[in-house]
Amino acid sequence: MGNKNIFDRNEILVEFARNMPRIRKKLGISQSELGKKVGLSRQSISSIERGIVPLTWNTLLAIAMIMIVNDPDIFMDLSDDGRFLLIIEDLKTYS
Repeated sequence: MGNKNIFDRNEILVEFARNMPRIRKKLGISQSELGKKVGLSRQSISSIERGIVPLTWNTLLAIAMIMIVNDPDIFMDLSDDGRFLLIIEDLKTYS
């Protein structure tokens, strides 16, 4: 059984969205800047961060790629987290 069967993507999406402001600020990226990089408006990023609009899996992957490009070590503390491995598996399919 792979990680995809163990973890609920919706839970990952909710947790990731909840942590987006902290991670974005750590990278020094504004909502507008992040939105431009992933093809969303600043308002959309704000709505995702506030939990008004649900984060989609494809948007999560796009944001994760931006984060990795800006700071390759950003996810080092999550390397033992199976949920992180699920994201990495999906990112590999896009590269």
